[in-house]
Amino acid sequence: MDNTNANETPLFGKKPKVEEPAAAPVTAAPAAAPAAPTAKKTSVGLIIGAIITAAAFIAASVVLVIVLITRQPNTSSKKSDESSEEKKEEKPTPDEDEDDDEDKDDDEDESEDETEDNDVEDHKDELTITGEKSFTLGIQGKSFKFSNDYVKTVKNALNAGYEMTYQDIEYKDHALTKSNLDSYLNSEMANETKSYRSAEASIIDGNGDTVLSINGTRDYTKKLPQNYSDAKFDTISYSSTLELTLPNGKKISCHNTTKQDIFDIYGETEVSSLDIIRYHKDGLNISFHLDKENTVTSVYIRID
Repeated sequence: MDNTNANETPLFGKKPKVEEPAAAPVTAAPAAAPAAPTAKKTSVGLIIGAIITAAAFIAASVVLVIVLITRQPNTSSKKSDESSEEKKEEKPTPDEDEDDDEDKDDDEDESEDETEDNDVEDHKDELTITGEKSFTLGIQGKSFKFSNDYVKTVKNALNAGYEMTYQDIEYKDHALTKSNLDSYLNSEMANETKSYRSAEASIIDGNGDTVLSINGTRDYTKKLPQNYSDAKFDTISYSSTLELTLPNGKKISCHNTTKQDIFDIYGETEVSSLDIIRYHKDGLNISFHLDKENTVTSVYIRID
């Protein structure tokens, strides 16, 4: 049986000559691939990329915050307006109500006290139409009101029915009556040669002695010459044994009233080296002049 496999080695004899396959052509080895970047370079790139990403995120966040702020409505003014309205509408607490009521009660009590005081002192003080305070003095069962208006005070004394006199610019006495009052007031009181001349109208008793004098001075705000109608009220002087009723209703008389009597009326105070007791009472400046026996010899009354 024939061996049909040409490549099979025969058992006997030479091996058949077999052609060897042609050797593959020798070619140059391909160039080596570039080495991969080192790990250090890779990490630096990642860091730079992360920084850029973070910066972009921060910028986007800032833009977003600005947009939100600009879109947010301004409620501060609205809140302040609402709070101010709430304060206006806010009612006082019960404690405040009680305090207000107590203050009102105190004011009412004070006004009532003042009213009572005014009622008690109506006999001595009152306000004229001009708002000028006036005070009352009484002599011989009559009374008149005096104020810092000289002319009005003289008229009040005449209208009360007192017998009176006045002194002219030469210090001469003349009877003063309702009929010659205007003539007296229009007479010259002070001129360039007698610029310090004063005015004097007096209440007299039946003997012609002075009981009380109403004294005035020239008006230093006006130019000279001046008449008695320009006189400004200065003092009331009293020096008589006829009883004088003071503005507070108390009665005294010269050469009869003692220092202790005055202390009982107005309160104890110091006596000056000139034997004068001075008081500022009820809007008046009152001075009592004493003799060596501590008896009143004269009284001077001014308006504070």
